[in-house]
Amino acid sequence: MSEENKTIARRVYEIISTGDFDRAGEIVDPDAPDNELLPGDPPARLIETFRDAFTEAREAFPDLSVAVEDIMAEGDRVAARVTMRGT
Repeated sequence: MSEENKTIARRVYEIISTGDFDRAGEIVDPDAPDNELLPGDPPARLIETFRDAFTEAREAFPDLSVAVEDIMAEGDRVAARVTMRGT
């Protein structure tokens, strides 16, 4: 499970780097709710929040890239050290 989760985490950063948000369904369950909304925010799906947040980031930084420097996993938890660059 740990190796599979590391692969998924790498894919997250790959999708952010390429801006290919049509692939978001590879990493996010389309039906998963966004559980980090603020009180009073309308309900949203996690996949929509992911696409919106990183589309906005790529609009601000069109050459945004994410390099995975280190990645570790144990059980169902993954930690990554990444370098994000953009102008």
